[in-house]
Amino acid sequence: MDDAQPIELVGPPVPARPALPGAVVMRPDSDTAIDALLADLYLHARNCTRSFGDFHLAMALWPQVNPAVLRLLTDPRFRDFPWSRTRVWLVDEADVPEDHPERRSATLHGMIVEGSGMPPEQAHTINASDPAGAAAYEALLREHLGWREKGHDRLDFVLVPLLPDGAWGGVAMGHERGLMTRAEDDGPARVMMTQRLVRAARCIGVLAVGDGLAHAVSTWAGGDRTVPADVPACAELRWYLDHASLARPAGRAAT
Repeated sequence: MDDAQPIELVGPPVPARPALPGAVVMRPDSDTAIDALLADLYLHARNCTRSFGDFHLAMALWPQVNPAVLRLLTDPRFRDFPWSRTRVWLVDEADVPEDHPERRSATLHGMIVEGSGMPPEQAHTINASDPAGAAAYEALLREHLGWREKGHDRLDFVLVPLLPDGAWGGVAMGHERGLMTRAEDDGPARVMMTQRLVRAARCIGVLAVGDGLAHAVSTWAGGDRTVPADVPACAELRWYLDHASLARPAGRAAT
């Protein structure tokens, strides 16, 4: 028909970029958000190995993070990631059996060491069944980071997921005096990096993709997740979000 009008295709509205502390990288979906994260991680790894000779990477190997780790290992764009000069640290570990899904060391060795070919001795596990496991891991961190000159003796990149309650997966978010702590309050005992250690890292990448995170994002954007004044601030805090992470359930108003 001559008077037919073209049909205008209107997609879903693009959510507003939240006012989070640090830099916000927002992408339409989880795949592109993970791509942005890995591009930054790769750049940090290359820069650190050139500047310091090695790269200290801490990862919270939670289910939310594992797809990004798998892509880092399999995507041809990252085939020359400097694994041979990388030390991988666990952000947390639970006192659970070897075949338990929360056993981070199983993922570290089964996915990362075997998939990357990195020297196994550069993948550092936590003995969460030992009451002194937190102190032992802290001593190991201090030993290896202590080889660098003062001011550069810190983790280079920490990768954590944002959880629905606003916490960073695997991190003891309260004020802690040491680098590691042991929690036995709820469920199996867990050894975790403290907020003090993580906030002192060169860069923190917070992965926030998928449904159910809108309230968690808003608590940070609203300033509810305060950091104690004497906890060191990291040089760079970067959030990687997709549109789904900002979508609120139907019928729930924004706070």
